[in-house]
Amino acid sequence: MNRTLTRRERIRRRPEFLKVQQTGVRIRGRFQTLFVLPNQRGLSRLGIIATRRLLGDAVRRNRSKRLTREIFRLNKG
Repeated sequence: MNRTLTRRERIRRRPEFLKVQQTGVRIRGRFQTLFVLPNQRGLSRLGIIATRRLLGDAVRRNRSKRLTREIFRLNKG
């Protein structure tokens, strides 16, 4: 089973991020805020925005992003 995060599974462009933020459902947690928006592609996609204000320096932001990507990869379907 291929567990890599393919290009089709990533949200990379600003208009895509804005669409998810503006029309998606916001789920707030202690350490992360998730925006969820159903799509017609038949596969789940992931985009990560890690802000310095919430997470801290680059080391912490990068670790957070790596852990989030790993959770997504292990649970994709």
